[in-house]
Amino acid sequence: TNQNFAFGIVKDPDLNCTEFSSVIRRLLGIAIFLNLALVTLDNAGYEKLETTPARILASNDSFCPVEEEAEAAPPKKNCELIMRAFKLGYADNLGACAPDEISAAEMTICEKRRVDEPYLHYFGRVLVSAAQDFAAFLTAERFERVMQKFELQLNHVETLRDYRANAMSASPRAAHHIWTNLPYPENQWLRFYRERLRPNDCLGRFQNQANSPDLDDGLHRNSKMLEHVYGQLLFNPGTRLTVGYCKEYRIHWGAPDNICDQLVQYPDAVLRKHGIYENVALVLRRHDIANVIVNLDEKINSLDPPVMNHASMAVDDSRAATLGDDPGSSEGKGKIVVGTIAKNKQQIRPKHELVSFQCFMQSDQVASSSREEEMNWNGTRFRVNTRWFPLVEGDGAAQIAMYDQFAKLLDDRFHYSPYSSRSELDIRGSNAHLAEDLRSLESPDYLLSRLETLENTDVFLGNNWVLERKDLLDVYPYHVHLRNYVDSFRNTYRDKHGRL
Repeated sequence: TNQNFAFGIVKDPDLNCTEFSSVIRRLLGIAIFLNLALVTLDNAGYEKLETTPARILASNDSFCPVEEEAEAAPPKKNCELIMRAFKLGYADNLGACAPDEISAAEMTICEKRRVDEPYLHYFGRVLVSAAQDFAAFLTAERFERVMQKFELQLNHVETLRDYRANAMSASPRAAHHIWTNLPYPENQWLRFYRERLRPNDCLGRFQNQANSPDLDDGLHRNSKMLEHVYGQLLFNPGTRLTVGYCKEYRIHWGAPDNICDQLVQYPDAVLRKHGIYENVALVLRRHDIANVIVNLDEKINSLDPPVMNHASMAVDDSRAATLGDDPGSSEGKGKIVVGTIAKNKQQIRPKHELVSFQCFMQSDQVASSSREEEMNWNGTRFRVNTRWFPLVEGDGAAQIAMYDQFAKLLDDRFHYSPYSSRSELDIRGSNAHLAEDLRSLESPDYLLSRLETLENTDVFLGNNWVLERKDLLDVYPYHVHLRNYVDSFRNTYRDKHGRL
């Protein structure tokens, strides 16, 4: 016989059905509420649930200390001898070493349970205090402020919903896209495996990068070199600064040479063709939501009166005072600081710094060149940079040239000079200096005594001959100069690029 299953929340006398057993119903209820908790609870709510049993079962902290257990004021500095003489009877008074008297205004009354207080008496005292606080809340201006805050949030409920949804789904906070006419660094099967089955592959791949790429003379030589330089400049965590998240960057391999021209003329069509239209639109939408949320927080906090100090003087807003009703009340805790509001506004970067488009094209021309165009899309102007770079022979020279060309594509303001290098500046001519260094390294004896020459030879300043010497690479401190080069680039890059 066929059986139809249905779930109901009310009793229907017309249906002849068999209910689940009580054990299954309880398990379903637990599962439903567990899913609701996973969706609705944030970190603060989970922390409260986790610490609630410890707070309820606490014994010593839930009682007021007896007079003998009250902590004495710590002795004043350099008063140990006078205190000891007073205890032994050699001094009549402590003088300046006497403890400071506590004024009545500074004294507080312990509201916890007394050691000899019956539990029912303590329960009644807490109940009366809660009722008095609730009555004061209903009659004071705080209730009206709470209603005004609720209405503000209710008017922006859709924006608040989208803000929470973006945070829970880890939506991208930036979108940076780079097109190149170089082929994909690996075969098509590996490309399909990485893009479809391992979408987070970049996180581990760029964190464990070697200092130099493993190159061959095949078709993918330049592509592997570009991918290696791309990871070192932006994502390798071996440097001090972090400027990008690899899942928010993407290289489009095998693109036509005029792809940036097409992007400027037909932005919607190009973005949809490459499947990144929704990605870019989501970042721009998140930027708009962030502005609305910051303005909403500012309006909500403006409803609270400023905190007063002990002298009943209002704290100046310029000192970023915390806004709240009462410094000792729970309603005044966790308020957004005025200085933090202004800081958050400054941290929301412009849209053209969160979204960028570049083209990195290999060309047969002798010298490298760049071109900058402007694309107007959805009311925002974006700079579209195109850079053509020529082929360079030799592994060492080609690698350094790739660093130089790709860094200038990402940020044309970046310039690496001897003043940025970790090598010592030399007042002699560069040619004479280079010839002297080469002669000193050609001699086969006392090689360890000449390691300082290698330490002061920065390959990123044109000293590519070091990378061609296999006998020197084992002792050359390449990682020191590479880290300094990447740090210098990231210092410049983060000023005009970032994420929400």
